[in-house]
Amino acid sequence: MRGNPWKTLYENADLIISHAGAGSCLEALENRRRLLVVINESLMDNHQIELACALKECNYLEYCYPQVCRNYIFKVLEKNLFRHSQNRLTRSRKQNLTILNREIRAR
Repeated sequence: MRGNPWKTLYENADLIISHAGAGSCLEALENRRRLLVVINESLMDNHQIELACALKECNYLEYCYPQVCRNYIFKVLEKNLFRHSQNRLTRSRKQNLTILNREIRAR
């Protein structure tokens, strides 16, 4: 692979499986990829579940726990998740976070 191999993998992926960190979620949304986030239950203040729930309500992703991850993979591939149109997201990560924050609060 030439260039950035991570970017190439992202651009060609049908599905991204990730933890529910804000940066990881935003990267998948910016690249218009289906996203399955696996919640890390061992975190003390589990902000991952809060973010995952909010983004699921907006139909941006599906989330699960590690024990059932396998069951959710095909579900996400079949699901019609909303994908940001390219003109809505900007090149600025900060602006994109603001856009998502507004959409989450509007729900």
